[in-house]
Amino acid sequence: MRRRRGFPLALLIGFCCHQGLAAAPPATSDKSRTVAQKVYSQGVDHYKAGRMVEALAAFRASYDMVPSPNSHLMIARTLRDRGDLVEAYAEYGKVVTEAEEAAQREARYRSAAEASRAERAKLRARLTSSGASRCRSPRERWSRWRLPPAGPSNGRNSRPFRGVSSR
Repeated sequence: MRRRRGFPLALLIGFCCHQGLAAAPPATSDKSRTVAQKVYSQGVDHYKAGRMVEALAAFRASYDMVPSPNSHLMIARTLRDRGDLVEAYAEYGKVVTEAEEAAQREARYRSAAEASRAERAKLRARLTSSGASRCRSPRERWSRWRLPPAGPSNGRNSRPFRGVSSR
């Protein structure tokens, strides 16, 4: 059986290089920044017009092109305004850490960090006061809309409910 001595060393070097590349911010070209900024602007227009689905798609596309805390903050705001409060709260948490890390490199992201922290605190208060903080399954959410079972097991009457009482 032949043993390869260089394999563990190559694996270790590859792992170290991968970790170094993963920690570095992704390099983006000027063209992708320009396109991401245009898509972000379109998202802002949709957001101001109240078209939340289109705004969310535009902000996510912009964030996929150039991961910026500003576009991530707008994703969280759009989710909040759509009524996806629990998902928005989670996104705000991600934005806080991302914006704080970016603010250490560039001071312009400091306002995004502060805004996301403040908006997350407001949303937390809103979630805890309304009781919406409990993440329920769709089955639990819509259980009150279930129709009663038809047939003899439907309470006093053996007939299915027809909307008008016979009494």
